Amino acid sequence: KEANKLGPLAGTGIHQEVNPAFIFEGPWPREMAQEASLGFWRTTGQAGAKMTFRFEGDRVSLLTYRGPNMGTTRIRIDQNDSLPDLVPKNSRGQAIIDLYALTPEPEARIPIASGLPSGAHVLELTATGLGNEHSGGGEIIVDAVIVSVSRPFWPYVLTGLSWLPLLLGIAGMCLPPLWRKCHKALQAIPLYPQSPSTNVAGIPVGSIITASLGAVLLWVFPDGEVFSAYTALRILVLIYLTLLAIKVPSALALTTAGSQFFHVLRAEVGPYSLGIPELMLGTMLIAWTTRSLYYRKLQLERSWILYAGLLLLLTAAIASIFAPYPKFAMRSLRLVLLEPFLLFILLTTYLDRRHVRALLASVAIGGIEFP
Repeated sequence: KEANKLGPLAGTGIHQEVNPAFIFEGPWPREMAQEASLGFWRTTGQAGAKMTFRFEGDRVSLLTYRGPNMGTTRIRIDQNDSLPDLVPKNSRGQAIIDLYALTPEPEARIPIASGLPSGAHVLELTATGLGNEHSGGGEIIVDAVIVSVSRPFWPYVLTGLSWLPLLLGIAGMCLPPLWRKCHKALQAIPLYPQSPSTNVAGIPVGSIITASLGAVLLWVFPDGEVFSAYTALRILVLIYLTLLAIKVPSALALTTAGSQFFHVLRAEVGPYSLGIPELMLGTMLIAWTTRSLYYRKLQLERSWILYAGLLLLLTAAIASIFAPYPKFAMRSLRLVLLEPFLLFILLTTYLDRRHVRALLASVAIGGIEFP
């Protein structure tokens, strides 16, 4: 391996700044500090000062110090900006870590990458010498680097599949009676305004309006942490949209189709970035599953396109598993094949020829609003 040829290789564990797998280029004085994990760390404020760390593992994190005078640093793995998948990217696609914090945060653990392929890798950290507009400096601190190996995923999948028949049997016995009661209550709840009372190809206009407003709210709510009030509001909107999709699936189908132009609009929830079209598609998928369980019939428009798409997905999934970078291959599979295929299936299930004009109008409005 190239990384093995260049010097010592670190395995799993917490590696302090004196580990021989580190190489520091430029001014990186080793300083004694009470806030450091073992009393010492390396620091620099010089633009272009570089640290490289050679390791073997599929997850890597940086142990550092965050504070009001800290700066930004560029991160690469194997000379690639996309492999640090847990680090935010700037407008040029560079992975940038911002160590600024309003109050000091010693021993701050910053996840850098996960799902790396097996083998040796080189982590590269380059100081920019700059901080953001709120920072009082551009200092960078390296306290340690943490390397780990994820547990195999397949045992959990096999265990889940072994329990699947039992869970489906229990769901088949318990869910229909429960759903009959809930369905009556759901029908009685006015989920959308009855005025205007006009329909568009049999779809109440009020349901289309409220579905569209729900999609807008998912985006306009400010970003927040996982357990913040704004995240709770987003969850409530998603629950409402799911109930609306169960009651009037065609309304959500039109809105979801129109939202496909808004892939760049994302809701930031803690470390997660959620696309609005993905959230809308998720509500449709939950509603489709619920309706299929209630009617005890798979609501699916069968055609040669369906079977050809399933075959293509299966082939692409197998190829992604054996790809050099499976995590990135699976992500591309989801974005390029799986999500468009699911959208096509749901649209053909709940929309027919009567809805062609409404569907084209929805897509056109989405394209006009976000060119």
